[in-house]
Amino acid sequence: MATPNCTSAVPVPASLQLVSVTQADPTGRFQAAGLKESGVLKNKLNPTPFRLIFVEKSKKMTALEKAEALLPEMSRGEKAQLMKWVFSDLGEAFAGIEKTPGVCGGSACIVRTRIPVWLLVEARNAGASEAALLKSYPSLRAEDLINAWAYYRANKAEIDREIRENEEV
Repeated sequence: MATPNCTSAVPVPASLQLVSVTQADPTGRFQAAGLKESGVLKNKLNPTPFRLIFVEKSKKMTALEKAEALLPEMSRGEKAQLMKWVFSDLGEAFAGIEKTPGVCGGSACIVRTRIPVWLLVEARNAGASEAALLKSYPSLRAEDLINAWAYYRANKAEIDREIRENEEV
């Protein structure tokens, strides 16, 4: 195998595929997710050593394994940015609330139940107390109501639309 612009080339067995080129890490922390180090190369333009990381071609890496392999390469700032993206992406998710196609018309419901968030919001708007809701729906817990109210605050237009649609039925 020829490696352009490098002072040395490492032969790569046909059973391996390149998954990452990383700046050399003397601690060896890059050894994750079943990856194998093939060697260290020095680029003619940049004398900093780099590691090539390979994985068996027959092994399909999951996205989580790929992320684990990349973590040691990242600076603290890059890791912070990654966390920001992950938290932003998870912002669409609400603990204790799920939407399942074909269940309650795909409306947001309390997990473990088929109680839609819009129903709880409508009951609260009609004057039902949290205590009354918990008594009326024995499978509900106080934290379920907290999650429902948080979901409503973040998705007010969706829940208000569902309330209107269900009033028309």
